[in-house]
Amino acid sequence: MLDCLRGRKVGLVICGGNIASRLLSTLILRGLVCDGRITPLIFEIDDTPGQLSGIWRFIGEAGASVIEVIHQRMMQSVSLKKADLQIVIEARDQKHVEEIETILRDNGFKLRIAAAI
Repeated sequence: MLDCLRGRKVGLVICGGNIASRLLSTLILRGLVCDGRITPLIFEIDDTPGQLSGIWRFIGEAGASVIEVIHQRMMQSVSLKKADLQIVIEARDQKHVEEIETILRDNGFKLRIAAAI
């Protein structure tokens, strides 16, 4: 460290000149995942009409956004007439994710928080 900077607040400017936009995007997304703002939820749902809309409604009413969905009904380990659903949500923070999880469970959805993506 330079002696002239010792004890002072120092910032680093990151711009297009010294970091690729794709790398910056990845850095920001990883930060959101680490902060608990982007979280994957995994559901085992009945493969019947209305299941997705119910989940969407509760997530939206809780003030979070759905940013990715993977819906699997074939080549999986769940029983027939069931489906695996992975939804990646963006929430305010980890506490908000826990509130959303509670709302979903209280409304009969079977889910778990997945390992960070």
